Amino acid sequence: MMGFILSLPAPSYASTTNTGPNSDNPAASPASSPAASPTVRLREPVKQNPTWVAAKYSFRVFSGINPNLPIKGQKISPFVLPISPLKCPTPVANSAAPNPLCGSTPPTAYTLTQDTYNKNTWEPSDGTEPNSPGGSSADDLGDAYNSNIPGVPSNKDFYDLCGPGATDIALDFWPAPPNLLENVTDDPDYDKAVNYTRSINLQTYWNGTRMRGYMTYLAWQTQAPTWPTAGMMDTSTYPSNGVTEYDIQDALNWEASGHNVSTWQNYFYLITWWNKSSASGLNQDVVTDVANSHVPVVAEVNAAMLPNWVDHGPGLVKHQIAIIGYDNIKGTYTYVDTCANFTKCNVETNPINENNWHTVPQSTMWQAIIAVPVNTSPLPQYGDGGWVW
Repeated sequence: MMGFILSLPAPSYASTTNTGPNSDNPAASPASSPAASPTVRLREPVKQNPTWVAAKYSFRVFSGINPNLPIKGQKISPFVLPISPLKCPTPVANSAAPNPLCGSTPPTAYTLTQDTYNKNTWEPSDGTEPNSPGGSSADDLGDAYNSNIPGVPSNKDFYDLCGPGATDIALDFWPAPPNLLENVTDDPDYDKAVNYTRSINLQTYWNGTRMRGYMTYLAWQTQAPTWPTAGMMDTSTYPSNGVTEYDIQDALNWEASGHNVSTWQNYFYLITWWNKSSASGLNQDVVTDVANSHVPVVAEVNAAMLPNWVDHGPGLVKHQIAIIGYDNIKGTYTYVDTCANFTKCNVETNPINENNWHTVPQSTMWQAIIAVPVNTSPLPQYGDGGWVW
């Protein structure tokens, strides 16, 4: 896949990441749950069109992405197959051909092809650990951050971009999002927490090499039309409460649509809470999105149950991953985890490898998903327990 690079000025929306109830950082202290008040971000769930939702649940919504063509820059829009006859729409002249698999029986095994950038996407460290295997702890401009300021603790919020990280991975398979975006970001809630003066610059710069510029943009700067505040991440407290499933659904639709104010709410993605589905239901959702639409599913899991976290020990570590493949003969899923061992985000002491993709039994993935209690409240400390597909 080919990407493109954009440069944006530093908006004033930078914020914290998720060391709270939606955290992927086991070393962080859980954040206290904020009380509902004017200072707590409350994003009312988007009311998606019931007819469109029914079509999605009937596996009739397709991305339109043709895997045989370059992804970035391809002009596509998701489409809904008619109930009868069940067949793909006729291609429009000079447009991408419809998905060759739509309306047909999906393969028993299929894994999306990651590009070089997607394979090397990791969340940044707190500024004290390497940001690349064997590399320095500096940002992508080569500047040290956080740890070089006497008396200022490192910002472990950078460890907890699992929600924006998984969203970044998923959006790299769509044509519109600028995953190689360059970005300058700041964390004002952390700034307030350490009570520093504005003479100290805690801004960090990230480029597209590991798709961190876009990841930080998703975390603190993107703003869907219905959001009262910018960024996927909660900014009401430090450490942040992280992201909700609503945040992920909305960010995926808003960004995949290319910020289309008319279509984004019913673009492609919706939430399925695990207590309203089953292991076979998850498999159907993964198969239809991965094999037929060629895009990942983003799922919330207990990371402590995943093979690349086996040294963590028991307990609940809420985490977001992107499922990019399945094998229904071997009974496995392939997933991408942006929490790296080399940054010390993942406490795994003997990592399987330094890749960000891993294979897990489907039964293990299901158990990891249902280990996260379902809570459908839109309050930033909740919105847990399912997947977005």
